Amino acid sequence: MPQNITRNGNAAFIELRNSVFETYRSSINAVRAGHPFLPYRIANIIDYYPGMLDETLWSHESTEKLAQEYRGFISGKCDGKLNCILLLNGTPEEGILLHDTGEKLLCGYFPAITHDYISQYDHAIRLLEAVAQISESIQLYLPEDIRRGRKSLNKLVKQIIAQLF
Repeated sequence: MPQNITRNGNAAFIELRNSVFETYRSSINAVRAGHPFLPYRIANIIDYYPGMLDETLWSHESTEKLAQEYRGFISGKCDGKLNCILLLNGTPEEGILLHDTGEKLLCGYFPAITHDYISQYDHAIRLLEAVAQISESIQLYLPEDIRRGRKSLNKLVKQIIAQLF
């Protein structure tokens, strides 16, 4: 179990989605729309192999089985905080918080999307749009494929810059 994960926090919880990426995008939209941040407590952590969490989320039967297996960890509240399990997506840097209201499964993206994160995100998009407008004729060679999954924009931009020199 990763040691550097804070077990308490606040996140925007939404109805369960079919993938980590859908949860990420929907969480951004929920925070932008003023969705409230709810306090949570991580009762257990499950670390999936890369890509396997999406397989679980895609299958309604798998998510229901998971919810039944961990019902005691994901139901109710403790000290006013939602009881959750953290489903890690092959890395301690990304996952899904899972909570059961008794009526439906809720999820929150981990690490939680904040207003500060969205401000940085929107600013980066505006800068990248400006770069895209002035760089249409610049050709780029990438020596390797960019593999699917969560990537640091910083590292990708540095990789592109390295190819331009």
